Amino acid sequence: MAKSISQADVKIIIPDDGTQVTLILPQSFGKNEMARQICHAKLRDAKVEITETVVNAIDELIEQSKNVAPTPGSEPIRGVVARAQLPVDGMDGKVEWKLDPARKQPTEPMPHPENKAEEGDAEDKRNFYEDSIYTTVATGTVVGILYEPTVGTDGRDVFGKTLVGKDGKPYDLQFDETIMRNAKGELITQQDGVLVKSNYSICVRKVIEVNGYVDFSTGNIDFTGDVNVAEGVRDNFVIKADGIVTVNGLVEAANIITGKDFNARGGMAGREQGTVNVGHDLNAKYLDAVSGTIKHDLKVDREIINCDLTVIGSVDSPTGLIIGGKLVIGGKVNIDTIGSDANVRSDLVIGSVPTLDPILKNLEAFMSDLEEKRKKYAEEQDIINRAGKRLTAEMKERQTEVMFELMTIDTPLTKAKDAHFRVNARAEELRTIDVNVRKILYAGTVLTVMGTTYKIRNDQRGPVEIFKDEKNEICIKRADGKVKLLASVCDILS
Repeated sequence: MAKSISQADVKIIIPDDGTQVTLILPQSFGKNEMARQICHAKLRDAKVEITETVVNAIDELIEQSKNVAPTPGSEPIRGVVARAQLPVDGMDGKVEWKLDPARKQPTEPMPHPENKAEEGDAEDKRNFYEDSIYTTVATGTVVGILYEPTVGTDGRDVFGKTLVGKDGKPYDLQFDETIMRNAKGELITQQDGVLVKSNYSICVRKVIEVNGYVDFSTGNIDFTGDVNVAEGVRDNFVIKADGIVTVNGLVEAANIITGKDFNARGGMAGREQGTVNVGHDLNAKYLDAVSGTIKHDLKVDREIINCDLTVIGSVDSPTGLIIGGKLVIGGKVNIDTIGSDANVRSDLVIGSVPTLDPILKNLEAFMSDLEEKRKKYAEEQDIINRAGKRLTAEMKERQTEVMFELMTIDTPLTKAKDAHFRVNARAEELRTIDVNVRKILYAGTVLTVMGTTYKIRNDQRGPVEIFKDEKNEICIKRADGKVKLLASVCDILS
């Protein structure tokens, strides 16, 4: 007779987290007609939720136990008959950056890279000057994608209780009107500028703030807005900005290109390699061996030494000195001193209109070339016309060709003369001869005024004024108040 098996012979194991139910059966348990009912009762007593899946798992385990004969010391039959459906937490929101400034501004200036790549290596050809840390963006650039968090999915434990799935946390990215987020989550720039990003904020700014030097730690700068440099600019580096460039320290032999003002508060020592192309005013502590163009006014506190500059506007530097070099100046000159007691040649071209004079020169060369050609054809036409009735067929054909050539010359020549007249009239309106030297105009200074080059013969103590009188004569007014022709105190060089 078979041994009677009760519910007490069946054991279950349920961990504290209620994630599964392990059923333990004695050997040959499945042969008991009440095996299924006993197992179900055991699970019900433990408050386990009995689903179809659980029933099937119990049946499989009972069937397995039928074929295991009880032997002393043998292990009981065990198996997992119920498993919890675990919850799925939602994913946190995140940002996938498309453009990301990977380098940070240094706190110390960086020297030229010392560890050069092996010859032939691609790194050997790398231009470290162009290795900029700034990420500049145009309007409409997608700089990243901001993803929303996902919702969590709930689960159930083996008792049928809900296991709550946590919703993902949003990525708290702060941005202003310079960044727009569309329906796809794309972060799109709304203005040109430099991308400024921290862990949880992003924006586009119209100003690049350089904490130290422009050197190998920053690379060259090419920007649509303003640039502020806390320290200086090292040799051979380039700052190109559509806005205002302000440098608090020394600008070395660098290249500065601006759409607006350039403020060189620490001065600029160009060493004959530094250049400027300034869209408006240049304000500097001093300039030494710098070349370039200033499209408005030049204002210097101290010296302008050995510079080659074209100033479309005025030079307004009442405490400044011009020593050596050459300045082409379209407007007024207000300066403390020109030249030096060593009679260093300092060249000033006064009364120039730098924006129009080159156009006039090109028009004059063009007209001269056309007039030379016209003269040649006119002489040939005159020779042919003298033949009168003796013109041969060949001469008549040539006569037609010459007339055609004259017509093709006369049309552009007339237009060029008209353009020259209008440009010249405007240039004369703008032409300014107004020089005020407060302290001294040294001998050896060379002034080119309206095509005539004058060399100052002796020192002229200030205040000195040079101007054009009502008779269009170039005059000088000295400290004694007397007015003379400039030529009377100069040697005429050309």
